Amino acid sequence: MNLSLARELGAIPFFRHASIENIVAHAPINALHNADYGLARISFLQDLRRVWARGPYDFIYVNSILPAQLAALGLWSQALPADDAPIVVAEFGAPSGTGMADQVMQGSLHWRRLTPRYAETAKLLTSCSDRLLLFTFDARASADYEALLRMPVETMPTVHEATKPARLRYRDSDGITIAFLGHQRREKGYQLVPEIVRRLNAASLPTTVLVHNGDQADDAISRELRSMMKDHPHLLFEHQPAGSSYWQDLLERSDLIVLPYETARYRAAYSALAVEAVSGGIPMVVPSGTTMEALAQTSGTGVTTFGTWDAVSVTEAIERAIINFADLAERSFNAAEHWRLANGAKHFVDRLFELRPLEHKTRSRGRVSVRDRILDLTLDVVFAVTRTATTGARAVLLAYRRLAG
Repeated sequence: MNLSLARELGAIPFFRHASIENIVAHAPINALHNADYGLARISFLQDLRRVWARGPYDFIYVNSILPAQLAALGLWSQALPADDAPIVVAEFGAPSGTGMADQVMQGSLHWRRLTPRYAETAKLLTSCSDRLLLFTFDARASADYEALLRMPVETMPTVHEATKPARLRYRDSDGITIAFLGHQRREKGYQLVPEIVRRLNAASLPTTVLVHNGDQADDAISRELRSMMKDHPHLLFEHQPAGSSYWQDLLERSDLIVLPYETARYRAAYSALAVEAVSGGIPMVVPSGTTMEALAQTSGTGVTTFGTWDAVSVTEAIERAIINFADLAERSFNAAEHWRLANGAKHFVDRLFELRPLEHKTRSRGRVSVRDRILDLTLDVVFAVTRTATTGARAVLLAYRRLAG
């Protein structure tokens, strides 16, 4: 959670493990992934028990849920008396892993390993299905999870939206600003960006290229882009986390947003940046056959697409967007007005409580047993040790790479 938002809401740091982070599975070894799943499941189950001891609550919301957390949610719900159980809402923000190649990953987590876990987890959810709402923000992703879980998965209005009114982008005397924004990773095509910049520069196109990376790690690609600014005066590289005001500034400065993402990874997983581009009336370059192309088709936003995941194909799509920029910009501006009529935080909340109305009733507060306290202490030690070991190993590896490079 953004620190300023946490202060505003009075949020309490509580959960010992972020669901997207590996615990011990830092190598493609089945035993490590099985251990990772087991630790994540028991950790989240214990966290839910501790949360309930602070309650009770009428409503529990979990975002970007993965199989371990979903299984823990099912086990926890099964243990609650029917009269005490709250409404539980869970959002799938990651791909299910179906239809993916082996090399598609985020960090060391292979998404394809999650597929059988989801199928197993569905069996734990049947007893609480009347109080459970599962959803995604994209129709393709919802259909993907629905087929995998064999349970209803809703498609909800997106909460991501531009805070400023959409404006019509246009080409001025300096051309347009092409932007690569966000927390950059390999599956988002970050390694392609330096070559794309070189190709655009060689073509002498009237553009400014804005590259933002919110990941503070000083990786090789970021160092290359930083050094390239000396010979590429139209390249702006900004390497810092983006708070809400800075992020909106980045969007406002962007005339064309490029998402050089890997097709298999985003075949049925949505992009929050693409949604914000639609809401802000910003044209895009996106991979074909993905939720981003489907989003553009549904909304009417102006896009060009690339079919091959390489710098040549992405650059060609950018060049087509520059040639047809006036048309893409007008379509995107018009689409934004219609998009906002059905999406945004208000529409999301209205639809949420339409599907699962809140029930205000007396519920029993949970109790943390001696066994739970001992288990919590054990888990705290395990996570502290693995976190320290992982941090140390990464530091050694980074030092080695710098010395070798």
